[in-house]
Amino acid sequence: MTAVQATALVLIDFLTDLDAMLATDPSFILGKWIGDARRWSDDNGTYADFLEYNARNQVHLSLPRLLLKVC
Repeated sequence: MTAVQATALVLIDFLTDLDAMLATDPSFILGKWIGDARRWSDDNGTYADFLEYNARNQVHLSLPRLLLKVC
């Protein structure tokens, strides 16, 4: 096993544990975030899409910072 493969396994284990931990609190369920974002749009489809996009990006943009603090 290469160093890259070993590191990947550690990362996968960490992400699995993180997912399990976050799933215990409804505030961290992605579907809830997306649903809330879409409801804030007052039935404006284009704005709902924009808010959903931003809700999804918050997860993707904050994860690398979280990983840097942990590793």
